[in-house]
Amino acid sequence: MNTESTPRILASIFLIVMLGLSLIVVPNSHSVGNEFEFQSGELPGNDIIGNLHESRGETDPSPSDVTVYPWPMHLHDELHRGFTQAPAPTSSDLLWYNFTGSWTYGSPAVADGKVFIGARNATGDFMFAFYQKNGTLAWKTQTTLRVSGGYGVTSSPAYSNGVVFFGGDRIYALYADTGGVKWTVPTGNGNWGDGTPTVADGKVFIGGSNRRMYNIDEDTGTVLWTFQTQSTGGANYGLYAAPAVYNGHIYVAACDGWVYQILIDQPGPTAVANHSFFTGYAMYGSPVIFDGKVYIGNGYTTVNSNRRFYALDAVDLSVVWEFYPGAPTSFLSSAAIAYDKLYVGSVDGNLYVLDPYGSGGTTTVIWQYLIGQTWSSPAIASGQVFIGSNSSYVYAFDANQSVPPSYNW
Repeated sequence: MNTESTPRILASIFLIVMLGLSLIVVPNSHSVGNEFEFQSGELPGNDIIGNLHESRGETDPSPSDVTVYPWPMHLHDELHRGFTQAPAPTSSDLLWYNFTGSWTYGSPAVADGKVFIGARNATGDFMFAFYQKNGTLAWKTQTTLRVSGGYGVTSSPAYSNGVVFFGGDRIYALYADTGGVKWTVPTGNGNWGDGTPTVADGKVFIGGSNRRMYNIDEDTGTVLWTFQTQSTGGANYGLYAAPAVYNGHIYVAACDGWVYQILIDQPGPTAVANHSFFTGYAMYGSPVIFDGKVYIGNGYTTVNSNRRFYALDAVDLSVVWEFYPGAPTSFLSSAAIAYDKLYVGSVDGNLYVLDPYGSGGTTTVIWQYLIGQTWSSPAIASGQVFIGSNSSYVYAFDANQSVPPSYNW
């Protein structure tokens, strides 16, 4: 067996998935049982995986393993800083890959010895679980219906207490060991399906394609309350970004162009927002919490002079600073923050590294690097920042450099 450690395998798997490709490199009603397909099985890539292990002299690559450094949800945790203490890879060597059958939009969750990722293939929309150690398929579960617009499971899954949560044609909770259905909550089955969950304090916070934010009991699937975003402004395609959880509130970035601060502990069935801020356009990246601030960018797949990246006060969502790079852009990427630096990708093709504190209503670009248009969100570990681009490359940079950069690989 390869002598490389579990943490290194875990980090490498995560980096490959960041590209969003099809390789492993998203009234209370409950549904269980026969209308879902969950199965263990083989995928075409499993034979290739075996050949990779044989070429390394590994005669019996066991699928069982322990996740030493879990990455349980999008951007790692409920604050969404995109940082982990896990050791990071020092080269781009491929350890394993497997097929989902088509492209993926979400990022993976890694926990319980498995990598969880959603996708669409020729037969339906699925959530997949692969063993993190060697990439073999543990199980796949097919959703009830295909998402109406044809994009499959775009939600990034979240893991908590042996259960995987994600949005598809409805909100799902699956048992992580088998893929069996624990509970579901129906929403609206819009073009992109339901959003990406954040799990904290025994609750699942997730947006629906019906533009509602749901607060759901993690164990029972009971909807505690919903919050309806506005029907005007921005682009009303749903509510896809994972909310951030901080100091008894959730922070929601919506496709209607508004950022909302919502008190968690309020009676249902309908919640109200404490504060809101209008950015002017849809948001697909998730809010990041750091230093008492909420960081979020807006925009779509094309560049525009009205797009900005904001730092908002977490108390009342007032603007602390805003960043415009001097040329039209858009921010579909969520940011990551570590080492007193903020890292965010842009549709203009740049990875921007900003001062997260700012001053005088603006902030400073510490450095930037042209990687090609990116929707990918950075991940930070072991003094490196990793990000994928639409040019089909994954980059690794020294996260602490403050001079014109070069990438490590």
